[in-house]
Amino acid sequence: GWMHAHNSIRCEVDEFTKALAATAKRLKGSSPAEWEVSSIKLWWKSHYDHVHSHHANEDDSLVPFFEERINFPSKCNADHQVLTDHFTKIGKLVEELSTESTTAVPNLAKAWSEYSVDLEHHLKEEE
Repeated sequence: GWMHAHNSIRCEVDEFTKALAATAKRLKGSSPAEWEVSSIKLWWKSHYDHVHSHHANEDDSLVPFFEERINFPSKCNADHQVLTDHFTKIGKLVEELSTESTTAVPNLAKAWSEYSVDLEHHLKEEE
């Protein structure tokens, strides 16, 4: 089950990476349209809710179960804070998205890339 959950998160991250790249390429330095802004905001909320609930399941159920049986690495739990920091940064960038900003999408793509690297490392460690 854990691997399926991780793979669904990976799929979301990969698809949004492609979507952001395609959007940035299409915009060519211009500001996003209203439909692009609203789509990104809606997508981000869905991804945030998915990963947040996944981490809550791990922190509240799986990790305590594992800690009773094995020496579970504390680094895995600590990594959740690193990801939370990424969420804060990305959430702020998404919130600031507007049809007026020519740098919003490239800035979001950069932050997303940094998040995806740390997330993949974290998922592999847990597995």
